[in-house]
Amino acid sequence: MEAGEASEVAKVECVYGELPSHKMEVRGVAMSATDNYFATNSFDSVKVWNVDLHTAQSGNGLNIECKQSLEEPNVLSMAILPGNKYLCLGTKDGQLLLYELGSNSVVQRLHPHTKEVWEISYHTNPVSLKGSMLIASASADRTIKFHTLAQKSDGSIQLNFYEKIETTDEVMGVKFTPDGKFFVFSLLD
Repeated sequence: MEAGEASEVAKVECVYGELPSHKMEVRGVAMSATDNYFATNSFDSVKVWNVDLHTAQSGNGLNIECKQSLEEPNVLSMAILPGNKYLCLGTKDGQLLLYELGSNSVVQRLHPHTKEVWEISYHTNPVSLKGSMLIASASADRTIKFHTLAQKSDGSIQLNFYEKIETTDEVMGVKFTPDGKFFVFSLLD
């Protein structure tokens, strides 16, 4: 959906169903921490959906509305960051994108990997990071790269490189423990 187009609205009568959305196959789904937003990605775009939980609780079905769409090809992984203001996206060619929902635009584009970014994970433990958010990206280039999310002096947000870990095979997934002290990852082998 181009900027300025009318929103797509779907009324889902049951838990299972299909929503009119991407032109190509959906590759992934990410839920917000508050459950009222989710995002879907395919090889043609990323779409952000609003879920009206109030109507579902009153028995009137579940209203799901496409709030915005970003025409960004080859997105393989994503995470909705706490606060529902940003998405972090990983692409087939190794890019990390910081997408701002309010402006419906990519505000930062990094190229930390040389191959596919299979998963993005984050944690917000203020004890271990002194108030920062740590974002990990798992890649086919056999690395896990960590970035912090920081606010610049002009008030904008950016990702800053923090650390890299090299592995023996493609990294397919990465997750933090709830306290943020450890992380686990899976390899293709």
